[in-house]
Amino acid sequence: MYTYGDIPDDLRTKQHLPLLEIYYDLYKKFGFERVNKFMRDFSLVLHDWALTRNNESIYTAKDLITGKISAEEAEKIFSYCFFPPLIGLRLDLLQGFMKLVFGGNGSMSFFGMDDQELEITFIMTVHCEDGYPIDWFVIGADINDDVFERRHLKQGMKLRDIPKREKSMDRIAKFATEIMLDVRNERNPERADTKYSIGLIWGSGTIELMCKSSNFETLSCMYDSLNGKRLYDIPMGTLMGFWPLPSLLRPMIYQDRGSFVKKLTGMSSKEKLVIQPIEEEVRQGFLIEKLPDMLEFMQYKWEHLGTPTPKQSINCTPPNLKNKKIYEDEDKLIFKRSNGKKITLDTLNISLEEALNGLYLDINAETPFEEMSPKKIVSKGWGRKTVFL
Repeated sequence: MYTYGDIPDDLRTKQHLPLLEIYYDLYKKFGFERVNKFMRDFSLVLHDWALTRNNESIYTAKDLITGKISAEEAEKIFSYCFFPPLIGLRLDLLQGFMKLVFGGNGSMSFFGMDDQELEITFIMTVHCEDGYPIDWFVIGADINDDVFERRHLKQGMKLRDIPKREKSMDRIAKFATEIMLDVRNERNPERADTKYSIGLIWGSGTIELMCKSSNFETLSCMYDSLNGKRLYDIPMGTLMGFWPLPSLLRPMIYQDRGSFVKKLTGMSSKEKLVIQPIEEEVRQGFLIEKLPDMLEFMQYKWEHLGTPTPKQSINCTPPNLKNKKIYEDEDKLIFKRSNGKKITLDTLNISLEEALNGLYLDINAETPFEEMSPKKIVSKGWGRKTVFL
């Protein structure tokens, strides 16, 4: 097994990695070089993955607007948030969530960054009106787009290279915003006066959130990332974040971890458990072909380790990274959860494929484990492929 000490010291995100529970488990099992290669390979398909995910979310929302999906059906359908495309939202709550958190109107760009090469390798931009997207584009490492080569008018650095020049996430966000505003104003001058915000995330964080099966776990990870400096004394500050930070989130990140998660799951799923999918296109075209051991890891996780219940997620205690000696003791770099069984494939009597396709469950933090069964499945699938039970 690999340990924290085996990670190269010059990796900027090193101190943050123990807060990425799944990523760190992958690292301990496969080693840094293997996981880093996985991130590199994934960056080459990130464009197609994000486009697939975003298109499905947008077309699902359009079906609701045009009446193809009824209001009653919308209460059982989930799709991903437009910004970032990592949070599962119940369809009838989607517009309200976007308006409450991000204001509903304006442009938003989400940037992915390479942990080792310190480059921006992915950009997804969405323009929303009244909480719904009307325009979007995605560019990735596999796309030769001149946006990556755009230089800052005063600093002279390319957009791609900003993370190499700047260690502060705030300054990366500042200079990336200034370049992207120029791009937006050239391409869409009619939007020159509309609000613009960005999100940044390192590749390790993208892998973690992609592999998180539970919406409770996803939002818990977001809380840890936003509080990197305050709670964990990590110099870099945050592994992912938003600039400017939405006003709704500003007071929430100073609450305890459980309260933050309960409030955001309340806004996005009425505090119900959602098993978030990994798209079939990603599984078939990437995991099976290039990383079958990664898929085996997911199967082992679902069959033997299980997914935490909402109560276990809310009451979870991450490793105390403020105590720097903890990095020397691998046994303490763990997430402590309340005792009890976790949710496995057998719990819900489902296949791995069904789990990876997504599920909506009538399970919350108050549901006893004994009541968690196939009867709690409200719907299977995601977006327009949802099947009601």
